[in-house]
Amino acid sequence: MGRFSDSRHLCSYAGLVPSVHASADTTRLGSLTKPGSAWLRWILVDVSVHAINGAPQFRSLYYRVAKKHGHNVGRVAVARALLKTIEAMLKKQEPFRPIRKGQPVSA
Repeated sequence: MGRFSDSRHLCSYAGLVPSVHASADTTRLGSLTKPGSAWLRWILVDVSVHAINGAPQFRSLYYRVAKKHGHNVGRVAVARALLKTIEAMLKKQEPFRPIRKGQPVSA
């Protein structure tokens, strides 16, 4: 994980960020970027279904995004959140703890 300065660079490596088309004052977000690890992107999006069914924080993220942008965009959002969670777990050497409703989030 030391290769990446932050989680944004890791998500970019995995190809889980939108492409940006910018000109003057206009910025438009496009489809996912293709450079990076196709295998990592594929497995994270595939595993996102299990994360949605297994952890409340991923389930709420999925339904919030999917309601506005659609099923596939919701799965990609969960895959990105899952990758950020995995990075934090590896850096802090801690196991995954799902956030339950009403449970305070510890830093």
